[in-house]
Amino acid sequence: WRTLPKVVCPVRIVAGTRGSTFPPILARLTRGRLSQAHVDRIPGTSHFLPMERPDAVAAALGAFLERLAAP
Repeated sequence: WRTLPKVVCPVRIVAGTRGSTFPPILARLTRGRLSQAHVDRIPGTSHFLPMERPDAVAAALGAFLERLAAP
């Protein structure tokens, strides 16, 4: 937690909405310490979201990478 403010690159976090290991309070705390962080919540998913909705995870990360690559 002490070193999070040292991260200067953009960060995308993809999390589930139920039974997630990254609950909303943790998202708020992370954004407070990591100014480049953005959290995407995939509705109806749990901490298994990459297996539950690989399409949604790929879309969220793909959009993030496209924005980074745009001039």
